[in-house]
Amino acid sequence: MKIQPIGKPEVVIIGAGIAGLAAAKALEDANFKNYLLLEAQEQIGGRIQSLLWNENWIEYGAQFLHGSQSKLANLCYEKELLSNIQCKDGEGIFLSDNGFEIDLKLVQEIDNFVRNILEECENCENQEVQNNFENIGRILRSRFKNYLQQSNDITDVKDIKKGIFDWMTRFLIIDNSCFTLDELSLKGWGNFKFVGGPEYLSFKAGYNSILKFIADNLDPNNLRLNSAVEVIEWQQNININESEKSIILTLSNEKQIFTKCVIITCSLGHLKENYQKMFVPPLPCNYTLAIECLGFGLINKIFLDFGQSWWKPETKGFQFIWHKNNINVFSEKSLATWTKDLTGFDVLQNHQGVLLGWVGGQGASIIETLSEEEVATDCLNLFKYFLKIDNIPTVQRCVRTQWNANKYIRGSYSHISVNCDRKKITPGTLAEPIWGTITQQNCTKIVPVIMFAGEGTHDNFYSTTHGAYETGLNQAQTFLRYHVNQF
Repeated sequence: MKIQPIGKPEVVIIGAGIAGLAAAKALEDANFKNYLLLEAQEQIGGRIQSLLWNENWIEYGAQFLHGSQSKLANLCYEKELLSNIQCKDGEGIFLSDNGFEIDLKLVQEIDNFVRNILEECENCENQEVQNNFENIGRILRSRFKNYLQQSNDITDVKDIKKGIFDWMTRFLIIDNSCFTLDELSLKGWGNFKFVGGPEYLSFKAGYNSILKFIADNLDPNNLRLNSAVEVIEWQQNININESEKSIILTLSNEKQIFTKCVIITCSLGHLKENYQKMFVPPLPCNYTLAIECLGFGLINKIFLDFGQSWWKPETKGFQFIWHKNNINVFSEKSLATWTKDLTGFDVLQNHQGVLLGWVGGQGASIIETLSEEEVATDCLNLFKYFLKIDNIPTVQRCVRTQWNANKYIRGSYSHISVNCDRKKITPGTLAEPIWGTITQQNCTKIVPVIMFAGEGTHDNFYSTTHGAYETGLNQAQTFLRYHVNQF
């Protein structure tokens, strides 16, 4: 037997990540108070989580704010939350698995080659090229093969370049949160836009500081933690004179909430797993296609705390380059197979003796099944293998993220897949409101009933926190425009 309804807010925001918080902020800024912000977990933030680490913090989720000219960046600058320290990943010493450092000029040469191809893909309007390649992985491999064939390099240099290209591929897999680059749409590659300014901004006191600022300025009575929505019963036409039950939300504790509009900001990964049982009746076809076709991959981080730095002070990181002839090291079980998906480790700034590693591909899933002690041991063995030394200090503390294990997230962030091309889907497909009608005092208005927000719904800024933030603002403003200002 269900518990009595717990309220009739005009709008309910599902999810208190950065998109949900932005939506609530937009409502509060308009002096609109009749809303609820529901968060399934015991804390706000979603994929933004800053964890205390010694006398500092680490970013369990989003690492950087990308660009200085977005609405979110403007707010962060206004509140003086951003650090002046410029950060970047994938830098430092590039190590070959034979123990030698790779000439950074070769690394830069291949990096420039890959960047030029990707920039070409951003502006690719050649239909023949799109038909021949379809995905990013295929065009990169084809162009790199031609590049090697046309070069005058000796065999050893070509092998090194192949290893660097393999590293670049693994780096891009992590950067785009996909399993392989063959998942990434060539046609959709140019949809992503950079907002401008430095691409790797960090926070003075953790990413959580922007969450805290927004949440502290919301009505605390409107935020409900540990409030997972399991079923959304909705209808497109409502007569206020007969009923106010446009939408009924049933929570995991069986409590119900009646509302006229819902803004859904939960992750695309959560939607993929739950949309078929979450919506009654089912969503219109184009929304289910968008949920199914948009990509949502998995990457994870590994933090290794050695207590003290055993590397030189100027070292920015260690990046691992494999030669194809040495892959048998895995079959001999001297190294864990998942470490092939680890691009390397960056020296974490403002920390003493802490390294940050990034894992994509199959390895990102595997490390979620291992204990942190096992992960630390595997990483230490990897360092010994590449550096050809055994006296590396013991890891004092290891933390590895588990974003797929979180049932309210189920991954990292979105990308535009080749399936989107076939079905003519973009992230903006999900951003389009589901419209309905409200009749009140013989007056009928067309209004948004269900709206989606979050990074996976922004056509140009998908995969970013500033994209998620803007979608929350936009959907809240759409609600105000049609539900509040028209009546």
